[in-house]
Amino acid sequence: ELVASGTLADGSTVIVNADGTVSKTGLSAVAQAAGSYVELGTSIIETVDGTFDSVNSKVVYVYKNESSGYSEAVVGTVSGTTISFGTPVAITAQYLSSGYERITFNPTSGKVVATYRAVSGGYGTAVIGTVSGTSISFGTPVVFKSADTREVDIGSADGSNVVIAYKIVSGYGYGLVGAISGTSISFGSATAIMNSNGKFDWQAVSYDSNADKVLISYLGDSNYGYAAVGTVSGTSISFGTPAQFNGTSQLNAGDRSVSSDFDPNTNQIAIGFIDNTDSAKCKAVMATISGTSVSFGSVATVSTNDCGVPSVQYHSVGKKVVVTFRKQTGDDELQAAVGTVSGTGVSFATPFVVDDTDSGSPVYKYASLVYDSNLNIMSVGYKSYGTSFQRRFRSNVFQIAHDVTNLTSENFIGISSGAYANGATATVQLVGATDDAQSGLTTGSLHYVLANGSISTTAGSPSVVAGLALSSTTLAIKAQ
Repeated sequence: ELVASGTLADGSTVIVNADGTVSKTGLSAVAQAAGSYVELGTSIIETVDGTFDSVNSKVVYVYKNESSGYSEAVVGTVSGTTISFGTPVAITAQYLSSGYERITFNPTSGKVVATYRAVSGGYGTAVIGTVSGTSISFGTPVVFKSADTREVDIGSADGSNVVIAYKIVSGYGYGLVGAISGTSISFGSATAIMNSNGKFDWQAVSYDSNADKVLISYLGDSNYGYAAVGTVSGTSISFGTPAQFNGTSQLNAGDRSVSSDFDPNTNQIAIGFIDNTDSAKCKAVMATISGTSVSFGSVATVSTNDCGVPSVQYHSVGKKVVVTFRKQTGDDELQAAVGTVSGTGVSFATPFVVDDTDSGSPVYKYASLVYDSNLNIMSVGYKSYGTSFQRRFRSNVFQIAHDVTNLTSENFIGISSGAYANGATATVQLVGATDDAQSGLTTGSLHYVLANGSISTTAGSPSVVAGLALSSTTLAIKAQ
């Protein structure tokens, strides 16, 4: 017997709350909301990129500090729809940066990996970062390409590996694997990702944990969009034949025009890009990996306005693809659009404003969207132009509209044996009891509690066992 928090119906699946009360399992709505931007100091910055450290529950951004000449990193803490930052830290005091800063978080090692292009020779360089509180420290930088490298991107892969994609001055693209060990990183040999004329720009790296493959999407021959599947083996990587993902449309050859992220709900990768053939609109397409090949669904329009710097992230609780972008004309707003995946396609709701306080063109030359998977909220970092063209680092936090469940992998306690009002003492049938207030069960089959409180023979997320059906109306409640 436990006190009900909210009403319970006879046969309701029940969870226990932190205060010892019980509630009906179900969903509640989270409303769309955006905070107010935070501007970090007065330094002129370039090439913003961000990631989420799920171990420390921190957002980490890197950028080029044009005022000092160094690559810097800053740690952000999200609370509600606000974000606050610690003191920016130079990634290295030994090497000046000439841009192309990128960063990713590797959950296996609990480390972030940052890349940048050193001024000396333009060498591609990587370094391991460790977040502590609101600060970050870095190990010794390691050169992964002793030549002039451009437009680097980096993504986490299996285990303690990361994959870096980069191009050299001639235009050819390469991928290589970095293995993290403590605060050090070592690299295998680079493998070429070649199209016929070697064009390789504005690449994006995403890891498909279901297929255990990496997808590298990029602007290739004749400014068409291509993607190649990478297979990691140790510190080596091999690539399948690149496939074109956007039909006959040509991509915008600038403004970091390709971005991607993995959707674990449908096991597809969402690719966002700028369609230069269609008035520079933001578009998106879902990619499915099979072996060393990749196929694509229908291309969807993210926004009817022209756009710049699209950045894609998957919102795992809302099961939505989120794209931020710079509206290029009119009031030059930073906007976001929410996409719903159905089959191999995706469709987008009307974009909403994240920041409309700036003016000038371009307003947000660089922008990077980050999903805080602990708080289930989005953070975006960007370079902002104001009326006096400050070009400073800004960040804002926003929430998309979605439903959230109160069910976890641990808090299911049983089934209500009757109907109870809020605050009443309720009798809950626990493991070992038999409930007879169900309907439509499949006799002899194991059933699961779903996020919305219903019971099904198919497990949901999280996977929570309800019990074994003894008849269409009777359930023997079982342990997890």
